Amino acid sequence: MFMRNLRGSIESRTNRSMAFLMVILLTILLGGAQAQVTTASLNGTILDNTGALVPGAKIVIVQTERNFKSETTSGPNGSFRISSIPVGPYVLSVAKDGFARYKQDGIVLTVGQVATFQISLTVGAATQNVVVTAETPVVESTDSTIQNVVDQNVVEGLPLNGRNPAALMYTAPGVTDALINPAGTNANSSVAPGAGLLGESAPTANGVRPGGTYFSLDGAGNVDPNSVVGGPFPNPDATQEFSVVSGSYGARYVSAPGGAVNIVTKSGTNQIHGSAFEFVRNGDLNAQNLFATTADTLKRNQFGFAAGGPILKNKLFAFGSYQQTLIRSQNLINSYVGIVTPTENMQAGQFKSSTTGGIVTVPMSKVATNLMKYIPAPNYTPPGGSLTNYNSTSPNKTNNP
Repeated sequence: MFMRNLRGSIESRTNRSMAFLMVILLTILLGGAQAQVTTASLNGTILDNTGALVPGAKIVIVQTERNFKSETTSGPNGSFRISSIPVGPYVLSVAKDGFARYKQDGIVLTVGQVATFQISLTVGAATQNVVVTAETPVVESTDSTIQNVVDQNVVEGLPLNGRNPAALMYTAPGVTDALINPAGTNANSSVAPGAGLLGESAPTANGVRPGGTYFSLDGAGNVDPNSVVGGPFPNPDATQEFSVVSGSYGARYVSAPGGAVNIVTKSGTNQIHGSAFEFVRNGDLNAQNLFATTADTLKRNQFGFAAGGPILKNKLFAFGSYQQTLIRSQNLINSYVGIVTPTENMQAGQFKSSTTGGIVTVPMSKVATNLMKYIPAPNYTPPGGSLTNYNSTSPNKTNNP
């Protein structure tokens, strides 16, 4: 009996260990699959000056901001490929015995990009260097995907209403704002229909209804499961870049018939960078509109910070950002002619019975009788034809990391 129990206990622990290992393996595999949408790839062919293929050449790429390094060797047909590397600026070098060392800088890889290079080596000593410093346009010859990349310069340089980078999605071909009504005005571009979070987006890509666009943030899904729309974007100071993908993108986005939006946040580098900001809109600082009857009551403050740098140089980095938005305003609510007030019979305590249809007299208390003289008469028409009501001016706070 003791041996049977011991064997059962060992088998149970073994099964749990195997299940745990399977979870770890699936996490790694899925994590790698997700990371592909927020990284870049680089491939190419190594040739000599006669156009012959050069196998066995050593290719090294180094990201200049973090000193991230990856290397490979060209195959028998002179080709090479380096996959799933972080976006950013790179320097590429190629070395092969009997040839001068080749070096090219000014390479900038963007999210989801598959860059292709054709490199020609010059016969010479290994101590010689051939340096290409001009920024050469990167060609994508292995991927037919239509991709529009919005980089950091665009995010920080263009004026954004409410500092929401999601507005730049609509600069991509075939992408429109699903929240624009037929009259051509935007009902409320900061909240999607049925969405529960401020800042969610519902674009229409290539004619596919809202909800047909997949959103990812640093490789993880960024979709509201309730309304099936894109989640909030990071603030501009935390957004590195993002791409809007459409066209023939294969099975990478099987649940996105319209397109996909891949967002990459900033990360720390070997240099320490930091900033603090505040953007203010206040009607007290502006002149009143010539045709407006009242002054602008909107008061909006957006403030925060961003900072990043190395923890261990060339190895470990940190970056953080925070933004808070405070909005205070008085919205005018107009009540037009046709105000519903108690009839004279009701004010006298006479009501129609719901069962017999007759008139039932209800004794009125002194408090009710005194209040009746402050209630407008039936079919009361206010001066100017409407009543104006101002809502509460309590602040509306929005936090955006």
